[in-house]
Amino acid sequence: MTIANNIKTLPAEFPLSNLIEHLFQWMQPYNDSLDDTRRGVYDALEGRPAPGGFVICATENNTPAGALVMLSTGMSGYIPPNLLLFLAVDKKMRGRGIGSSLLSKAVEISHGPVKLHVEAQNPARKLYERAGFKASYIDMRFNPDELTK
Repeated sequence: MTIANNIKTLPAEFPLSNLIEHLFQWMQPYNDSLDDTRRGVYDALEGRPAPGGFVICATENNTPAGALVMLSTGMSGYIPPNLLLFLAVDKKMRGRGIGSSLLSKAVEISHGPVKLHVEAQNPARKLYERAGFKASYIDMRFNPDELTK
């Protein structure tokens, strides 16, 4: 596993464009848009807006196997200081403990509570629950653009 906190420290097997594309593909059908995936990776690696975060990349035999993106929120208490934005493993490599290893390493180096969003029907939810994550809130969102539809 390689931990990167900026674009220059990404491993050779995970150039930025490939990392973004892998995350987008591997998370299907629970993925965000390609633009949102790209923005999330940039936010973690460039500290935009701030304070940044990190990416953990996993390889198997020099082949990309999985990746995790963690954002630092800059907050504490009511909003945890860490937001697990993306965790994805190549479908051909699932069931080998790669996702668990990525999650375990991320929690270890995050130094504090971690928050994540996962859809109720997403099978990854079981991974998070086994790791000790608990569902404690209902996620509700307001989008004024949807009012006109």
